[in-house]
Amino acid sequence: DTIWYSNDDSLRMLVNIPPDTAIVKFLYSSGTSLSIDTDEFVTLNVSGNTIEPTDSITVEAWIKPSGTYENYDGFLSNADFSGNITQWDGYGWFYYGSGWHFFLRTDNNPAVDPTGNEWPVAAVQTDEWSHLAATYDGSYIKTYRNGLPIEEKEASGNIDHASADVWIGKFVFDSNPAGFFDGKIDEVRIWDVARTQTEIQGYMNQSLSGNEPGLIGYWRFDEGTGTDVNDATGQDNNGTIPSAALWDTNDSPIDFKEDSLAFDQLVGAYAQLTDSTFGNQPLNIGNLNILTQEDITAGQRMVTAMDAEYEAVTGIIDSSTHIIGARILDQAGNARAGNNPKRITVDNLSPGIDSAYIYDTKNMIINFSEGLFQSDNGTGAVQKTEFQLYFEQNQNNGGTANIVPVGGDSLLSISKVFTGDLVGGERDIRFYFDVDTVASGDETVEITVQNSTIFDQYGNQMLTTVTTGPIFLNDLVAPYVENSTIAINNAFVEIIFNESVYSADSGVTIDPAHFNNVIFNPGVGGNATNVSITGVTKNDG
Repeated sequence: DTIWYSNDDSLRMLVNIPPDTAIVKFLYSSGTSLSIDTDEFVTLNVSGNTIEPTDSITVEAWIKPSGTYENYDGFLSNADFSGNITQWDGYGWFYYGSGWHFFLRTDNNPAVDPTGNEWPVAAVQTDEWSHLAATYDGSYIKTYRNGLPIEEKEASGNIDHASADVWIGKFVFDSNPAGFFDGKIDEVRIWDVARTQTEIQGYMNQSLSGNEPGLIGYWRFDEGTGTDVNDATGQDNNGTIPSAALWDTNDSPIDFKEDSLAFDQLVGAYAQLTDSTFGNQPLNIGNLNILTQEDITAGQRMVTAMDAEYEAVTGIIDSSTHIIGARILDQAGNARAGNNPKRITVDNLSPGIDSAYIYDTKNMIINFSEGLFQSDNGTGAVQKTEFQLYFEQNQNNGGTANIVPVGGDSLLSISKVFTGDLVGGERDIRFYFDVDTVASGDETVEITVQNSTIFDQYGNQMLTTVTTGPIFLNDLVAPYVENSTIAINNAFVEIIFNESVYSADSGVTIDPAHFNNVIFNPGVGGNATNVSITGVTKNDG
């Protein structure tokens, strides 16, 4: 990874400029279709991935009939009409009477008309391209011609499927001889959803990618050569035709479309850097860099964002992974992101102090925000001379201890927290010093950065303003009695301690049990024989 740290002044990336082209128009040429006649049809291999939707379906195709049709000629069959009429299964398009019927068998609507005339129909003109579509949504079977609804029939239940061959250009109805489609066919599509009229109209005049949701079979018939017919969905329901002569490369309802390119459109466009973290949208960095003819000719442009521009987007960050990319914008504002971003580590935060505490009276442990080094290349151990110790006795507040030696190099040494010399990269460091007597707890120690030669692993420099702040030494002096007096009426003894006192048991108030070692001396001729503590109060109540 590349590192961005606090001393960096700019972010630079060499951006490859795509070929200086733009689509200015489209060039159209005639598409390809399949031209078939008697005994000429497509046999689909559906052994791997079947085309058998469960409870909804759409089947559509462009057809151009070339002559008069006989009953039960058909252009798509995934059906089985063997046996009794109640056993007919599957779906398909066939001709009867004066139009094309869509047969579909569900478990709730068995066939009742042996002629097949009960199924919804759509008529088309001969020698003219027409788009036919049929849908089933669990309630109705509907037919459409050129995107307009033609007829619908009520139906319900799941689709009953046949174990039969699947053909395009052939249909076998009941005991009738096989019926073949005579004409041209193109863009056969099968979906496992019931497409709406809007969807049918919106997409019938254009080729699809094959990845559309719900599309389970798609034959464009754009091959133009050979005897293979490919399924564009990737489901591998490919087919074969008996002869390569069946391709018609000059007649199709959908033309081929080719981009017409101009080669001088990126001059004056812009390049700009972007920044993102994993899973987040890129943020734009810095100003737009105008692309010149020289950039276009070279195919590259060094795009720059200054440190203030970059950090205005990212902020001050302690060790975070970022993805630096670039985008190119045309003068209309259309943007395209690059496809070769670079990963960097952003750490522009100077190391600081997380916490510090006195371990015992003679050393302090400091927890820094990250590991420390003596050099900006992440090597070397920090030295004690890079820190300064400040000691305050606070005698007026009761401080008793003083630093040793007074006025000298008060910081004796530094080390790892547990044991051993520093080697570089330590985050927790122990600082040793000495005091001349037992501390009362009123004294303070403060450690600051003295020299600006302390760095984190990325080269960010620790500031000389970093400090622990004054930290009180541990109080190692036990409380004692400074003075005591007996009331004139002998009712109580007033004891003055050197500091506030508390019960050793947390949450317990001081009571007579804390003073159970009472020594009584009646003296010579004394009248009293004993004394006991009956209560403990503050001097003011």
